[in-house]
Amino acid sequence: MSSSVLTVDKLKSGGSTFSIPTTDGDNGNVLVTNGSGILSFADIENYTVVTVNSATYSVQTTDTIIEVIYDGDCSLTLPEISSFSQPVKKYLISRTSETGNVHILASGTDVINAGAFSISSINQGVNVYISAAGQWRCLL
Repeated sequence: MSSSVLTVDKLKSGGSTFSIPTTDGDNGNVLVTNGSGILSFADIENYTVVTVNSATYSVQTTDTIIEVIYDGDCSLTLPEISSFSQPVKKYLISRTSETGNVHILASGTDVINAGAFSISSINQGVNVYISAAGQWRCLL
């Protein structure tokens, strides 16, 4: 029996191209994105998973993965960008509820993609991060 190897340096999904790491991660690592198409390995222990089952939730600076299971419209308010010591915070927000939309809102004078952002499809996720321009960015 012979085996084959497929070697690639990039993956494309839904119009986004991702650069993959050239080395293996450590045991227990997961692939994460920097929000600009670069994948790297990270320790899953550094991630905090939060399940939201209410109409409103104030995202905490320590949250990382947010799963919305609330059936109905839900509003998530991001923390103020100024509350971070360095602007590298990223969130993965997903909606697994059957009904309603997830509205992602900024705090204070912070901006999201120059406006509001919503997740309307079940099992849809979005990466939320602070851009180099100091604004929240949401990428499907």
